[in-house]
Amino acid sequence: MDLLPDDFHVFTTTAALVVTSYRLFTAVFTGAVKGEAYIGNILMGLVAIFLVIAAIILAVEGMKAFSRYKTVKAEGAPAKA
Repeated sequence: MDLLPDDFHVFTTTAALVVTSYRLFTAVFTGAVKGEAYIGNILMGLVAIFLVIAAIILAVEGMKAFSRYKTVKAEGAPAKA
């Protein structure tokens, strides 16, 4: 089972979210935006950070699931009575 395309997709999407949140917060903290854009940048940056954290949690849970699958497959199915 080759997961390389999936790994690439998750990595690039997460990296894009990190870059997006960095740029939004940089604009906020340097004073480049004012008014509605200020609030919008803060909210979008927080959403991006939340999505990065969710992606990390999802990746960890996925690795746990694959390791459980490999363990069950190596042990074999229980014998039928």
